[in-house]
Amino acid sequence: DFNETAENFPWAVNFDEKVKELTLNGDLQSLINLSKKENAIFVKAHPTSEHWAPYIVCLGAADDVSKVNWIYEGLQNGSISMRSAQWS
Repeated sequence: DFNETAENFPWAVNFDEKVKELTLNGDLQSLINLSKKENAIFVKAHPTSEHWAPYIVCLGAADDVSKVNWIYEGLQNGSISMRSAQWS
């Protein structure tokens, strides 16, 4: 949706919450497996990989992915997660 304040799509909220949950649980394998083609919610959220790959790279650089500080949480335009993470 080109309206920045559009109501969030349920699938986008679900995907964003799933990423948060898996990160907090330190479940790297499940986060990596989200990108499998049969995962319809992932494909809808990321039709191409350039926005997902940096998150996976950051997870790989973190000592403990569950020790995350969410700098910002929210969605805009109905489907774009602006979630920002910091690992120390």
